[in-house]
Amino acid sequence: KDADTKISAKNHKKIIAPFLSKLSEIEEALYQVRNQSGQDPLNFPIKLNNRLASLRRSLENGDARPTDGAYKVFAELSTELELHLANLNKVLKNDLTRVNRLIQENTGTAMKP
Repeated sequence: KDADTKISAKNHKKIIAPFLSKLSEIEEALYQVRNQSGQDPLNFPIKLNNRLASLRRSLENGDARPTDGAYKVFAELSTELELHLANLNKVLKNDLTRVNRLIQENTGTAMKP
C-alpha cells in the first residue's frame, strides 16, 4: 500500500489508543512524567525510578556494607519492578501483534519490541 495511507480514526481508537494508554500507564508507574520544573517533585509523588536512585545514593555514601534494611528495600523495589515489567511484557505479547499488523497494512512498516 501507499506509505502515505493513514490509520483510520476507528482503528486508532480501537487498537492504537488502548495500546498507547497501557504503555503510558506502565511508564507513569515507573517514572514521574509530570515533573516540568524544580518545584514539581514537591507537587507530584516520586515513582519507582526515584526510589531506586535514592537507594543507590544511600548505598554509595559510606564505607560499610549495605544494611539489612537496604537489602529489604532493594527486594521490595525489585519485586515492584518485576510486576511492572511483567505488565509490560503482557501488553507487548497481547497487543503489539495487532498494532504491528495495522501499521503494516497502512504504512508497510512495523514497530519493534
